[in-house]
Amino acid sequence: MCLKSQSLAVWLRRHRGTMLALAAFAVAIGCGGPKHREGGPAVGEPGGAYDLACQAAAADRVKEAGAGKYVPVDLHVHQWPSGDAKPITRAFLPEAEFGQALVAPATPGTRPLRSVLVLARGGTGKSKLAWSLEAQLCGVAAVVKVDLNADVAAHANAVPDGANGVALEIAKRLALPASVDGHAALADALDGRPWVMILDSLDEVPLLQRTQVVRWVDDVVVKHAPHVRAIVMTRPPVFTSNYGLATLDAKVEIPPLGCADTEAAIAREVTDAKASAFFKEFATRYGLDRKVTLFDRCSYPHMSTFRDLAVVVRLVRNSAYDKETPEFKTFQSSRAQVYTYFATAQLIKDMQGTSLPAESLQVVDSMMASFGLVGGERNLPFTLPRCVAAVAGDDPARKQPLCERLLQSALFRQSPDPGVWQFTNQTVGDLFLARWLAGAMQKSGKVDCSVVAAKADLLESSEVAGFVVGLPAGQECLWPIAQELCRRSGFARSVVEQLDQGLPSGPLRVELLKGLQQDLNGAPNDPCLTALVDGLLKTVPVDALALPAPPTPAAAPEPPAKPKKGKKGK
Repeated sequence: MCLKSQSLAVWLRRHRGTMLALAAFAVAIGCGGPKHREGGPAVGEPGGAYDLACQAAAADRVKEAGAGKYVPVDLHVHQWPSGDAKPITRAFLPEAEFGQALVAPATPGTRPLRSVLVLARGGTGKSKLAWSLEAQLCGVAAVVKVDLNADVAAHANAVPDGANGVALEIAKRLALPASVDGHAALADALDGRPWVMILDSLDEVPLLQRTQVVRWVDDVVVKHAPHVRAIVMTRPPVFTSNYGLATLDAKVEIPPLGCADTEAAIAREVTDAKASAFFKEFATRYGLDRKVTLFDRCSYPHMSTFRDLAVVVRLVRNSAYDKETPEFKTFQSSRAQVYTYFATAQLIKDMQGTSLPAESLQVVDSMMASFGLVGGERNLPFTLPRCVAAVAGDDPARKQPLCERLLQSALFRQSPDPGVWQFTNQTVGDLFLARWLAGAMQKSGKVDCSVVAAKADLLESSEVAGFVVGLPAGQECLWPIAQELCRRSGFARSVVEQLDQGLPSGPLRVELLKGLQQDLNGAPNDPCLTALVDGLLKTVPVDALALPAPPTPAAAPEPPAKPKKGKKGK
């Protein structure tokens, strides 16, 4: 809801008696809900600027939700106070109920929520949720949105000693009279009426300022209790539990998009029937359409956020349309190239302001090397100290913010163990195992295929072989990789599928398979290798694999003609 701060300030001053108790929050707060309390005065002055803006925001939300452009969120509940006026006992909480809980009245023996941490991965719709909550709550409470980094931390040096930077910023947004610390102006204007702070970007506040900003948030909540709610929207914490918020009562998380929501979003983005068919073919070709089910909720791991979905759509469009130098035309890129591009695109936004994607990928590769990998390890434990040690240079002021943002990125998820992170899914883990193996093959600058046999246990992890044959070092060692896969598993359809999915298509695949065919022809008979190579040869046109015919030997020169005998020779 866009509104000049003066309008909200006027509304607050005019309605000192309109919201006398939190019990009045029993009115419907759903979109399009009534703006008047039963038997009481109007929440907002009919026709006033704040009231009109609130109605417009609520109408926009109805319109977007009806068109499928906004999908209400079911929030994953991590923490909720058991003695709250509206106790939550389910794993997932619908957005509408979350909004109602935020403004639920206090009853004897209970207290309303104070601060709620809303965790969200980049691209999950955090800004949209803030917009939606404001549209739902603005009719029953004054709602103020503040960016804790841009609006507070960036101006922290100008905050007088003993003053509260958050309170001063809110007072400024409400166009309230100046006060020493901001609290007096807020207390006078709000006068015991309910209000909600939506506080964004706590994770972007510089580390040296974050403790102070969190103290300011807690201070506002304590001094204006029980009338204020703080909704703090941020990425998952890395350095301290819950960012050190002392007034925290609840913690929820925006979960991945459900399968139906992802499919609906794809249908909105890809409307042409031919383009839709190509999208499905591309997603299947590279395994981007894989589904998982957790808590009876279906999701696509590689298309579980709006940002991820946008990256996939861009990849498909790059493949579908002719350009002078198309990057992924006709599926000629390997699986490793596609997923590396995918990770890079995610990191562009996730690491903004701290590191370029290439450096971030190098840090992950360095962390992988620090584990001393032997076999197909899974669920590797990444920690902040391990990350800091992997960053080049000696500047801790740069290393720690970089590692915080990296561990919060799309590549990682928090482990159940405190202070430990894991790869966000096994596909991402296998990609970096393959990158590490390919790096081990060419440590000296020259590819050493004997490393394949020494590190063959890494191929036991489900997608490592498919990824490594898509990298240059793996392609040079394609025959040793095929030998190791056969030696360990015997012929299996899954081995053919791994290599088929991992190898690039087009002319490069033809050349690689020609080399594999020649290696097979020069090797002792092995049923597994024969079946493996034959299976891969069926993935390209037969005429493309025709080996050049051996050169025709030159015809033997004719013997010189014998001289005819003359008369004297008779």
